[in-house]
Parts: sequence; C-alpha cells; structure tokens
Amino acid sequence: MKDSQIQYYNSVTRTHSTETIALGDFLRMSHLRDTIDELRLHEQGSVEYNTLKKTLPIVLFNVRTNGGKKNRDVISFNPFLFLDVDKIHPDHFDVVKQEILMSFPSVLMCWRSSGGRGLGILIHTRGIEDRNWSSLRDHFAPFSFHGYRFDPSCFTRTRPTFISIDDDAFVNWEAPPLDLSHLTATQSYATPPPTPKKKNSEKAGMGKDGGLRFSDIDRFFTNEDQDTPYLYFPNGVMLVQVERSYRKIKAGDRNAFVFRNLIRILHLNPFLSLPSLNALGRKLDERCEPRMGAEEITAITKKVFLNRYPAYPNVKRTFLFNPRIKKSPREKQSEARRKMNQAKGEQTAARIYQFIEGYTSEKKLTNRMIMEGTGIPLRTVERHARQFRGIIDHNHRTRAEARPIQAEATVLPEDRLASGKILAGRIERFMFPLPAVRVVLLARCIS
Repeated sequence: MKDSQIQYYNSVTRTHSTETIALGDFLRMSHLRDTIDELRLHEQGSVEYNTLKKTLPIVLFNVRTNGGKKNRDVISFNPFLFLDVDKIHPDHFDVVKQEILMSFPSVLMCWRSSGGRGLGILIHTRGIEDRNWSSLRDHFAPFSFHGYRFDPSCFTRTRPTFISIDDDAFVNWEAPPLDLSHLTATQSYATPPPTPKKKNSEKAGMGKDGGLRFSDIDRFFTNEDQDTPYLYFPNGVMLVQVERSYRKIKAGDRNAFVFRNLIRILHLNPFLSLPSLNALGRKLDERCEPRMGAEEITAITKKVFLNRYPAYPNVKRTFLFNPRIKKSPREKQSEARRKMNQAKGEQTAARIYQFIEGYTSEKKLTNRMIMEGTGIPLRTVERHARQFRGIIDHNHRTRAEARPIQAEATVLPEDRLASGKILAGRIERFMFPLPAVRVVLLARCIS
C-alpha cells in the first residue's frame, strides 16, 4: 500500500499536474521540515501563517485526476479516504488520536497536520464510488473523539492535503480495508431523535446533522423507485425505527428503552464500533430521568454489541418520503395530506361505482338513492357521481331494453271463424309476451 501513487502538486496555487509520489513518501519530505516548524509557530489565519502555508506542496488522496483539481477532472477513486479533525487542544491530541485508532482499525496513517493544530487520517477503504460518495459525510458525521468530530469540509473528492512532518505519526500499511460498498445514494440518514432540552435538529440528537441510519425507510427506495419522491401503502408497511419521542423515560423503563434502541441502531448500522455504539447509548441516556450512568450504559452496550440481537419492525407507516429528496416538514405534511385525500377520494369513488354496477331496480338511479345505499353523504355523492352519470344512463337503458315487452294480438275464436260471421264486439283479445318487437294483429273481414 505504501507504494501506491497519489497526485502531487508543488504548490496549492498550481492548477494542473501529472506528477505523483508514493504514499509512503508523504511524511518523508525532510527538506520541508524547517518551513513546517516555522508555520506551527504562527497563529492560524495570520498573514505569516497563510504566506508560509502557500509554499507547501499538496496531494490528492481520494482520487486520481487527469491533472486538474476539479470534480470534473476525476477519472478514478483511490482505495483510501482522507479525513481530518481540526482545532484540537494540545492537551487532547493523544487521547483523540487513540480514540480514532480504536474506532477505525483500517487507519493507514494518522499524523499531525502541517499547521500543528489538527490530525490527518488516511483510512484504507473499499467500495467507494461516484454513486455513493455523497453518503460519506453523513456516514462519518456521528463519530466523536473526546468531543471532536471530522471536519465536514474534508468530504470532497478533490480535497487537497498539505504535506506534513510528524515523527510520532501512526503508520500501518497492513490495515484491513473498511468496506463502504453498502452505502448508496438512497441511504437514509434521517436526523436522529433530538434531546428534550434542545429541539434544534442541527445541534441535537446522536450526531450533528444526523449521520447514521435511524430508520430502514431507504430499503423501499431502490432500483426503479430510487428517484420516486414518495410511496403510498394503503395497508401500511412496518419499519425498524429508533424511537423519537421527546418524553422523559422514567425509572423502570430506562433499561429497556436504551436496550431496544441500541439493538435497532446496531441493526441499522452493523459497521459501528463498540466505542461509537457506547457513545450513542450515552446519548439515549440523556432522555432518561434520572440518568442511568456511564457504567450501566457501558454494560448494556457491550451486551448488545456482542450478542447482535435481531431488530423487529416497530413502526407502521402508510406514507414514506424518499430520504434522498430533502423537503421541509411543512412540505412533507402538505404532500402527505394531498395524497391521503386523493386516496380517500379514490376509495369513495370505488364504493359508488360498486353500488352502481350492482343496482338492478327498474327505477333510474339517483344521487339520493346512492346516498341511501352506500351511506356516503349526499354532497360527496354529488361530487363523485358526475363521473359516473354516463354509466348510470347506459345501465338504465340496457335494463329497459332487456325487459319483456307486451304485444297485443287480436285473434278470432275458432267457432266464429267456422261460421263465417264476425261481430266486432265479440272479438276476443289475447295478451302474450314477445321478446323484441311489438306486433298488433288487426282483424280482417272474412265474407
């Protein structure tokens, strides 16, 4: 892995380069040591700091390009991912570094940044492609190391990284790859349950701006439905979802509450490490009153992590929104209400149609008769019956034409015909049905 080639630019201002260096040489450019040492003496953001930093070379860890530094220049992805944590207090460097290494066995290198105030991390990965790149930021967002998080701006394909020097850098060229192929553009990274005290979804919950999957709603939006805005299930579907109630969990329910929700979180995010799952357990504990405490949360977390209990669907929904398509809660409510009203109208229309098709009386069907037969309010029937008026008229004509028709026939009794005498007043009339025509037989005089 250390011989893998990465794109190299001798200055951050350079816009094009086909030069590369070996991954193992990134921290070995000793001729830059004096510049980097001086850079770390200046305040970050000062004129001197910025001037010196511009003289340092940069590399592109994440991708190979055609020489440029724009997204349009990308031709392939490298089997590793660059991350960084900024503005770390000097007293916290070691503990943050250790927590990162404990959380990610796939770290190839972990080093002090060129400015000296942050950590650069290079992770050996597998399965990163253009289709799922947009999911990486949300995927890594919930991880916290002594209160520090990954810099959100590092999740760009052509993120430039300044050459650095660190004699205490961690290096492991045999690190196993972190498989991220399960991430897709349709992955659900819904904002997790906010805490009762802080209902701002951007600052509350189990990780800033969400991050992990807290519902398996994304499994419905795949293949041909991956760009579908929403799906409607008249009979409902069951989801595995972390509880989002704002209520405080009282003593007696706390253990079960944390236990079942940790099971769901691990089921939805099977790649989570034990420290990360424990951190989420502590976040759940914030909803308990009184708190359970770190030791009890750690015990529950270990039990869940080691046993990998199955998670069963716990929420029923009829209307699902595509998590890829960002909409405000008001927009979602409006669309759901419109769709539900539409579905309700279709069900009402189906009831009316069923009644019309089953109607057999000779009387012509009216809206009031439909109301009495279906129990649907008259105004609703009037609104829907317009579309069925042609069917009602057609059915009425068909029934009328199919009824037996009475035909009048005038015939002469045999005895009168035999005598040859006909008396008009003595003509006897017989009524009998004919199927399709009305026939009148008129008396003929016989002499």
